[in-house]
Amino acid sequence: MGVGLLNTSFSFSAYAISTYCGAPTSLAVLIANILGVSFSFRTTSRFVFRKMDHRLIPRFITVYSLLYFLGVAGIKVLLSWRINRYLAGAMMAIPTAMASFLLLSLFVFRNREE
Repeated sequence: MGVGLLNTSFSFSAYAISTYCGAPTSLAVLIANILGVSFSFRTTSRFVFRKMDHRLIPRFITVYSLLYFLGVAGIKVLLSWRINRYLAGAMMAIPTAMASFLLLSLFVFRNREE
């Protein structure tokens, strides 16, 4: 749980800073995801799944690509409801983190033999 909070905080901070600097929503989410992949792979691999294997990076990136589309779509829906960009990003952090854990468990760090 602590690692998830750390990763989510890191990614949201990247999103908020990108937004503050004037990046459009899709670019702010992209920046957060790119930085999130490099940060979260290490923390999630080592502390959550205890499986630090660099061969998993392509699958990890694939999951984060799906999360990118989830994040952008969710934020755009929230923006259409006149919710501000920072709050919309924060509101999407929880469902995105939950989806991340589920997808990483199923497709990246699964326990079956490779």
